[in-house]
Amino acid sequence: MPSVPLRFLSLLLLICCQFVLPYRIGRKRASTGAQIPRRNRYLGAMSLIVVQTMVVLIIGLANSLKMLGSRHIELNVSLFAAGFLILNMCFIDPVEWKYTSPEIKNRILNFLPHNSRERLAWVPVSLVISISEELAYRAVFFGLLYSLTRSYWGAAIISSVLFALAHRKYGLTAVGVMLFVGLGLQWCVYLSGGLYVSIGIHFLHNLINGLVYGWGLRDGPEAGMSPALDRGPAMAQSFAGERQNGKGSL
Repeated sequence: MPSVPLRFLSLLLLICCQFVLPYRIGRKRASTGAQIPRRNRYLGAMSLIVVQTMVVLIIGLANSLKMLGSRHIELNVSLFAAGFLILNMCFIDPVEWKYTSPEIKNRILNFLPHNSRERLAWVPVSLVISISEELAYRAVFFGLLYSLTRSYWGAAIISSVLFALAHRKYGLTAVGVMLFVGLGLQWCVYLSGGLYVSIGIHFLHNLINGLVYGWGLRDGPEAGMSPALDRGPAMAQSFAGERQNGKGSL
C-alpha cells in the first residue's frame, strides 16, 4: 500500500499538472498577443491533454488506484445518466450561458468549430478532454483523497470543487455549475462502479454543446480568429445582438 507521504506528493504533482501547467501556458500565449487559428488551438489543447493524461495515469498506477472500474452498466444507471445529461443541456446550460459575460462568451465562441472540418475535429477533442478529466477528477483525485479521508462523499466533494475550479476561466457562474456537474458525475461513478458512464455523459455534453453553440458561426476577416454570427441557435443569435448593440466586442 502506498505511503501517506507518497499520496500527498501525488496530490501536489496532480494539482501542478491540472492547474499550474495550463495557467502558465495560457499566460505565455496571452503575453505574445498572437492569434492562433482554431486548428492549431485544437492540436495544442490535445497535446497538453495527452501530457496531463500520462501524468494522471502514472500517478494512478504508482498509488495502485483503480481507474476505469466496472464496465457493467444497468438500466437504472443509464436512465439516470440520460436524465442528468438532458437536465444539464436543456436547463442548466442555458442559465449558465445567460449569466456569462460577453467577453467570456466571445472567447468560447472563438474556440468552437466554425466549419465542417473543424466540427469533425471537435469529436476527438471532446473525447480526449472527457477521458482525461474523468480520469483526473473522478478517479485519481478522488482515489487519493478517499485514501486520505476514508470518506466517499468527502473525497467526492473536494474532487468536485477542484473540477469546478479548473473551469474558473469561464466565470464564477461556470464554477458553481461545474461543482453541481462534478457531483452528478461522481454519483454516476458511484452507481455504476466505473468511469464509463461519466465519460459518456461528459463526451456527449462537450460534443453536442460545441456543435450547437458553434452552429451558424463563420469566420471573420482573419479566418479562424473572430466569429461572425449569421444564423444558429437562439442563444448564439442573442449574443450576436449583444455585440451589435455594443455590449460585446472582439
